[in-house]
Amino acid sequence: MLLCDRTGIPRKGLQPDGPQLFAALSVLAADSITISHELLGAVVSSHSRQTCVIAPVAKMQRMQNRNAKALFISRGARVDFYDIAIEICKLLHGRTVDGEVLLYQQLLEAPLDKLEQRGVPVKRLLGLRFTQHYEKVNDASQGSGSDAKGSAYHPLSQAHALERQIQSEETADFDASWRSQVRSATKLKFGRAFTGTQWSNPAHIDEHVDAVEFQCVHWSPANMKRFSIVQNIPLFVDASAAELWSSTADGSEAAERLACLLSALAKRVLVVAPSCIHMYFDKAGPNIAFNSSGTLFFNLRYYIQCHFKRSGNLSDPERDPQHIFFWFITMVHELAHNGALNHNSTHENFMETMATESFPRLLAFVQSLNSL
Repeated sequence: MLLCDRTGIPRKGLQPDGPQLFAALSVLAADSITISHELLGAVVSSHSRQTCVIAPVAKMQRMQNRNAKALFISRGARVDFYDIAIEICKLLHGRTVDGEVLLYQQLLEAPLDKLEQRGVPVKRLLGLRFTQHYEKVNDASQGSGSDAKGSAYHPLSQAHALERQIQSEETADFDASWRSQVRSATKLKFGRAFTGTQWSNPAHIDEHVDAVEFQCVHWSPANMKRFSIVQNIPLFVDASAAELWSSTADGSEAAERLACLLSALAKRVLVVAPSCIHMYFDKAGPNIAFNSSGTLFFNLRYYIQCHFKRSGNLSDPERDPQHIFFWFITMVHELAHNGALNHNSTHENFMETMATESFPRLLAFVQSLNSL
């Protein structure tokens, strides 16, 4: 599916040997990933923080195919589909292409039934033998649910497996269960900064499809460029909204106000790195925010239209508790997508746990603003 578009037509811009290398690609586990560089005739090696890398396999394994490569995944790292997508993009295109990386990442993460809903010819692309097994598993998931644990969901859908676990487990000790949920939700408080200057989203879905079944990112703007940095938070403006942004009165003050609020919520309330926070301005999109592989984007246009009140003072913080609570819940919602791609009971569970655990810090933050 990574080599074709949703109609089954081979993707353009691939390296001549890219499809052959990808077809022969194997996946191997590695204890660690070491990067070696030649410096002044000497080879210098260092441990890398990468979670995966595509590299040539050992000599013995290259006897049949001297160009054989493998995707090495670090055992000690959390599987990151964004990093895998980067490596695949470099293999297929010879370089990193932001739009293709995002597309590959979304294809790797999505359950097969969701890809079919988006019009991807899964059965034709994967072949009859695999799809017969897929249909068998899928049919079991739609049955009475009285059969073995976990077998009722497609093996590629980790979110479904976790959802099944949450729904079926007995809870003899609510306190212990709560502490476990808090530990799990805390692990979701991570993110990554988007360092590029242009954002593109090739994964738009048809308007008639129920948005609840998809990730927020599928409704994100198609083509944005970084306009400025506001309080250390990048602001992106969609290409179709450039004229609207230039004519928006008090846009700079609103951006300052929202940037300060988002940064404070990240650092003081949710305890997440502010570097993963980004703002964007679009023309008419339905999204208030979205999460793409831990990169969080928040809609400045929504803030301007619904919450912003001009004061003329760029350093004046947002003080309205209702507005603060709204953006807190929005940020929690997007962070919960780090553990559940789609809007389902797993996402709901993570969101509720994270919000409840953070409420004391949120109330203290609101009180500190009102005392200024």
